[in-house]
Amino acid sequence: MNDSNRLVLRPTEFQPDALRRIARDLRALGYNAQATFEATGEGALLQILSPAATGSAAQSLDLFRAVMDQIADPAVAYHPQDGLTFLNTAAEDHPQLAEAVLSPDHEQTRRLPWDPETGRPLAPEDRPTQRALGGETVTGQTLAIQTADGEVRELFCLARPVRDQTGRLAAVVAIAQERTHQRRTERALARQVQLYQALSEINQFLVTRPAPQPTYEKVCQVLVDHGGFQLAWVGLPDADGWVQPVAVYGEASAYVANLAISTDPQRPEGQGPTGTTLREGEATISRRILEDDSMGPWAATARQHGLRSSGAFPLRRGGKTIGAVNVYAADPDFLDEDLLHLIDELTLDVSFALDTYDRQQERRQFQEIIEASPDFIALADADGHILYHNPAARALLGPDWQGKTIRDSHPDWAADRVVREGLPRARDKGYWRGHTAFWDQWGQEVPFSQTIVAHRDPTTGEIVRYSTIARDMRAWQQAQNRIDHLAYYNTVSGLPNRAYLQEALPKEIQSHAGQRAKGALVLVDLDNFKAINDSLGHSASDDVLAAVGERLINLFGGGYLVAHLGGDEFAVVITRLPASEAEAGQQAEAFIDDIRRVLEAPLQLAGHRLHLSACVGVALFPGRDPNSEVVFQQATAAAYDAKKRGRGVTRFFHPDLLATARQRLAREQDLRQALEERQLDAVFQPIWELPSGALAGFELLARWDHPDHGPISPGEFIPLAEETGLIHQLGLRTLEQAVALAKAGETHCGPNRLPLGVTVNLSPYQFSDPQFLDTLAELLDRWQLPGQALKLEITENLLMQNLSHARERMARAQELGISFALDDFGTGYSSLAYLEQLPLDVLKIDRHFVTNISADAGAAEGCGGAPRIIETILSLGHHLGMDIVAEGIEHEHQSAFLAERGCQYAQGFLWGKPLARDEAMKLCAADTGSW
Repeated sequence: MNDSNRLVLRPTEFQPDALRRIARDLRALGYNAQATFEATGEGALLQILSPAATGSAAQSLDLFRAVMDQIADPAVAYHPQDGLTFLNTAAEDHPQLAEAVLSPDHEQTRRLPWDPETGRPLAPEDRPTQRALGGETVTGQTLAIQTADGEVRELFCLARPVRDQTGRLAAVVAIAQERTHQRRTERALARQVQLYQALSEINQFLVTRPAPQPTYEKVCQVLVDHGGFQLAWVGLPDADGWVQPVAVYGEASAYVANLAISTDPQRPEGQGPTGTTLREGEATISRRILEDDSMGPWAATARQHGLRSSGAFPLRRGGKTIGAVNVYAADPDFLDEDLLHLIDELTLDVSFALDTYDRQQERRQFQEIIEASPDFIALADADGHILYHNPAARALLGPDWQGKTIRDSHPDWAADRVVREGLPRARDKGYWRGHTAFWDQWGQEVPFSQTIVAHRDPTTGEIVRYSTIARDMRAWQQAQNRIDHLAYYNTVSGLPNRAYLQEALPKEIQSHAGQRAKGALVLVDLDNFKAINDSLGHSASDDVLAAVGERLINLFGGGYLVAHLGGDEFAVVITRLPASEAEAGQQAEAFIDDIRRVLEAPLQLAGHRLHLSACVGVALFPGRDPNSEVVFQQATAAAYDAKKRGRGVTRFFHPDLLATARQRLAREQDLRQALEERQLDAVFQPIWELPSGALAGFELLARWDHPDHGPISPGEFIPLAEETGLIHQLGLRTLEQAVALAKAGETHCGPNRLPLGVTVNLSPYQFSDPQFLDTLAELLDRWQLPGQALKLEITENLLMQNLSHARERMARAQELGISFALDDFGTGYSSLAYLEQLPLDVLKIDRHFVTNISADAGAAEGCGGAPRIIETILSLGHHLGMDIVAEGIEHEHQSAFLAERGCQYAQGFLWGKPLARDEAMKLCAADTGSW
């Protein structure tokens, strides 16, 4: 350095006091040094001139070192040929920093210096020292480096070329001032400003009350654009606890792809910030991702995307944590306290917005419900003036009700009830409910069920308004009337039903008791109505019942109660009869004659001319017991007794009838118990071939041996089983026993040994059961028995109930191989038509005719009576190709008479009583197989 040369330093960031101190120390050494401060935009200026007396090079070097050591920031001197020739004390303390930044050829740092504003690495020629070597004076360049320990440092660098007397470049002097903390502070302040802007922008956005999804997307965008983050995303856990991204934004968005995060703390994927926040509901920060063990599952991906710090912030909805806002930055320790506070505030605003949105949706839905409700909904002030009413109310009451009062909208009686009962109750208990009415816009009174709710000011407790919900009850009343009609009137005839009669009868009985007069309960049960139903169908039978009801109403002209109790049963309550029981009975009989007359008048229906008849039961009241149930039981007992005696019978109640009815009820219970306990059994009466005496088959007969009363006649319990419906259970049991014996007969005797097989008596109720033939087919299949081994025995009455129906069902049975026998032939209709039309194989001569065969009947030529009828039946059966079985043979002369006239088969006590199953089996297996 010579007198003509100056060393000029322009450290714009140095403090003036430091420069003055350096100048003072140099002057003490004899140098002409001065510090000046120019308003040139370069700040302070330090000039060092040569000493008054020329010094040596060593002195110059000492001077240079003394100057540089006074500088607190790292400084170096770099010679173009010799390289790095000098480091001041500060540079020696931080050699790595000095070399990385100030040396133009150092390449040992973990990462090349980069521009902190753009993030782009600096090429060697763009570094401060290299620029000075090229002759450029670098008055200030900011750059960033990452040291070997991973620390990011920001530096403000100055570099100036120093020339010798010839102007040749002698050296480069460079100074690096650390600005890491300052720059971080500046950036943090800038981020805060930006985040405040973001917070403002978010709040402005949230004012529009957006749906959750747009809100999530906006949050992520604002955090990245204004918060300096590389990535922001919102995650919501699914039903299995795995977090699903619903909104993602930022340069590092690919980081979220295939991201596995759980809320389960037992999983590694559940131990990071997001899972912890979702469980605990508090913000969770990872300041250094690469050093955080909890971030292990995602560290490699974070390093790949340049992410060094992250945070998760809870999103709450309805007071519960429902998701997390996740942010990621490129720098460690990016999330300082101020930033955390701002993001917390932002997420709180978002949570509040979500709750607001939900409340808005609830209000909207509530409003939609109110607007769409068919009920009357209104709001009134504390004085009862209407403030609002929904469309349903406007449609009913008209549009001009706002401001009107209770008295304006309600009829007087309803307004009185609301004012005197409804409002006081609502003020006291909070609500009131009752039946009222409103005026509609046409002035009509409309019944309503109304609820009034009182609403109070939460601070003062004063009532501020009333709300009301009222339902139009017209449709309900119509439905209730319909229900009442269905409950009390028969749907077929439209007449009052049994329930109506049971409520009305006690009033009539009480009335007559006070008037010392008699009345009569008349039960009318149509005869043979089932045949009409089976032959013409349900619709036609309903028309018949309606016609009967109409005839009875027309007969009595509405003066007496006429009821349709159900099915084919009607009732008439005759009133105002004489107090004398005899006279009352006579007048009642006159009324019954009128009933029979109108019923027996021909009825044209669906092309058919019908003649109806009925059995009638009568009970006079009041009697000894004025109870209506007793009267009803008496009439029922009388009707039942009439029904047993045949068609068109009338019976007045007698105490013996009630005893009989009670006995019948007891016997019914006994029969049910007998079926459950298998007290009923079957016996088998053999059928023999005439005149050979060979066993031809068996007829199964049901028997009941009562444990207390002994044997009960089939003539008693079979009709009882038919009336109570137990015949199906009894019939199934006898069929099973018949099939079992038929199977045994086939096994032991062979198919030709029992030509008539096993015969089972069939009840009409069984025959009409739609499931009967299916049950029979299942039995035959289960026992692997051909249908030919079984024969069904039916009566003429069964056939005559519905001939076409009988023909159809018999044809279906024939498909199973089953044949039919006609029992008691000659005692009923004995119609030749059905003998020709129906698939009958056997005629059975009733025991009545067999009993009347006398010992000398065979000797009398042209004998009359029963023998002549038997001969006629035999002749008819032979001509039709049918087998004939005679029943009830008890004497040899009866057997001989029948055999001489060609009767093939016979059964009766002549050859023994019916056998138990084991005895029948032995007989079936006997070698002779004959009597």
